[in-house]
Amino acid sequence: MATKFSQFTTGIAPVDATTFLVGYESVANTNNQYSKTDIVGWLTSGSGAISTLYTADGTIGTTRKALITDTIQFRNAGDTSDVFTLNTDGTFTLGLGATATGGLTAVAVGNLADATTTKSVAVGYDATTSNGDNGVAIGNGPLSYGDGIAIGENARAYNTCIGIGYRSGDHTAAQPGRVAIGNKVKNSVANSIILAARNSSASTITNAVANSFNVYLADASTAGDEDLQIVRGGESTLRTSLKITGQGYTELNDIGTVATATWDIDWNNSNIQSITLNNGGAMTLNTPTNPKTGATYILKLIQGASPSTITWTASIFKWPAATAPVLSTSASQVDIVTLIYDGTNYYGTSTINLS
Repeated sequence: MATKFSQFTTGIAPVDATTFLVGYESVANTNNQYSKTDIVGWLTSGSGAISTLYTADGTIGTTRKALITDTIQFRNAGDTSDVFTLNTDGTFTLGLGATATGGLTAVAVGNLADATTTKSVAVGYDATTSNGDNGVAIGNGPLSYGDGIAIGENARAYNTCIGIGYRSGDHTAAQPGRVAIGNKVKNSVANSIILAARNSSASTITNAVANSFNVYLADASTAGDEDLQIVRGGESTLRTSLKITGQGYTELNDIGTVATATWDIDWNNSNIQSITLNNGGAMTLNTPTNPKTGATYILKLIQGASPSTITWTASIFKWPAATAPVLSTSASQVDIVTLIYDGTNYYGTSTINLS
C-alpha cells in the first residue's frame, strides 16, 4: 500500500528533464513521479487546462473579486519604469513613466504624465497638474494648477482658470477666472475671456483688460485689434461690419422737466434724450459729458408750462450760418435738434414746432 508523504524536502528547481515532482495520487492510491513535461501538459491542455492565464487569449467566464491590499504594478521589460499602477486609494497611472503622486484618486495616463495633486487628472504625454487640488491637464505637455483646466499642446491654466488650444492660457499670474480658447492666446488679468480663430504661427495675444470678453479672427495679432471686445462697465468695441435683420436702436432717455437755469446731459444715458424746458427764461446747456467722436446725438426739446430758450455754448456748438435755432414758444410744442460730434465740436441742425 502506498504511503502519503507528510512532509517534503526542498529540492532543486525543475530545470531539466531529470527533475521530477513526486506526489500521492488519491484515486489510484499510489505514489507517483511527474516530469516537468507532465505538469506543463496539465496547465495547457485537457479538461483541466488553465491556458487562458498563461499561453493564450481567452475568456474568464466566472465573476471574480480581487481584494487589493497593496499596489498592483506592471513594469517595462527592463524593469526601469512603471507602465501601469493601481493603488488602494484609487490612484492609478497608465503610461511609461506616468506618476500620480497627488494620491486620493489622482489619475495619470500617458508617458511621463504626472498628476501631482489630490483628485487631479493628467492625460497625455508630459501632462502635469500642480500646485493645488482638482486640476485637469489633457494633451501634449499641458500644465494645470489647482481647479484649473488646460487642454491642448502646451496649454496652461492657473487656479480656477481655463486654457484650451495650442499654447493657450497662462499659469504665471495669480489672477482667477481667466478663460483662453484658441491658438496662442492668454489673459493677464482677472475674469477675462478670449476666443480666437487663429493659426499656430500667429503671435501670442495677451489681454490686459479685466472683466472683458474678446473675440479675434485669424488676422488679429495684438490686443486692440479684436473684432469684438466687451468690457463690463467700460467701452465695448466692434471692429467689423454688422448686419441687423431686425431693429437696431437706442432707447430714449427722458430727463424730465427742468426749471433750473442750467442743465446737464450725459451721453452714456442714451444718444437720444428728451427734456421738458420749464424755466420761463434762458436755460444754459452745460458741456455734455462722455461724447464719442463720430457719434450722432438727438435732443427732443419740449416746451413746458413756462416756455424757455436755450443758450448754446458757441465754442462747441456750430449751426448753419452760425445761427442757433429759435425754439418754439408755446407749451407742449416740440423741437428736434440733431448733433454730430467730431471730437471737438457739435455740428447741429434743427426741426422746429413738431407739435
